Amino acid sequence: MMPHLLANPEVEAGFLLVALYYFGFGAFLAWVSLRDGTLELAFGAHAANNLYGAVVLSFEGSALNTPSLFYSDRFVPAYNLIQFVVIAALFYLAVFVLFKRRPDRSMRRVT
Repeated sequence: MMPHLLANPEVEAGFLLVALYYFGFGAFLAWVSLRDGTLELAFGAHAANNLYGAVVLSFEGSALNTPSLFYSDRFVPAYNLIQFVVIAALFYLAVFVLFKRRPDRSMRRVT
């Protein structure tokens, strides 16, 4: 969370909401990793989040300054936080409820 808060220009739009988003996203991915027993879902979700921000929707002054399909002239942290909560809930339901992914126990040590 801290490198994002110190380096990303999005923080200027609203420090508290952006910090809450970064913390929530990191905590959610940590929980997904613990629940799943692997890092692959967290890596994939983080990569998908970055690709979405770089390829699909970008805004003026973004840390990922790339040409994208859609472009906004401003960043609204409240919308970003609401979007995260909805997508995190859908991700959890899809992965752990709909597809019934179970923890990977093949790498755990037997004592």
